[in-house]
Amino acid sequence: MSNARAGEDSLIALLGAAQSGRLYVVHRLDKEVSGVLVIARSAKTHKFLNDAFSRGLVKKTYWAAVLGAVGRDRGVVDKPIREFGSGRMGVDAARGKPSRTEYEFMERFPKATLLRVRPLTGRRHQIRVHLYSFGLPLAGDNR
Repeated sequence: MSNARAGEDSLIALLGAAQSGRLYVVHRLDKEVSGVLVIARSAKTHKFLNDAFSRGLVKKTYWAAVLGAVGRDRGVVDKPIREFGSGRMGVDAARGKPSRTEYEFMERFPKATLLRVRPLTGRRHQIRVHLYSFGLPLAGDNR
């Protein structure tokens, strides 16, 4: 039911203890990022939601604080992404998978910019990789 190590609390374990039946994780953000966790209560719902995510029917919008100033108020990053090993992802024009991310400026600060970001494809670490490729690392990101 859970990926938590023995003796370690996790949201899935806590929710599972509070209700009867198995829980199925459909989608989550990186462990280090707070946000939405989608959980299904049945295998049928899990399959339905997984299919919706894989077919691009689910639209995700994030707010991202980046270090630095964004040159344009909105745009689309269209750069292929691939895994380079040990889970490290990056832009690779020759061997990467097509990846697109929309962004829109929300607010400017002296050393940072708040963006509304929508991944149009679902690559791992896509927002992080695309923004970093323009010299705009996510504020507080330890990667």
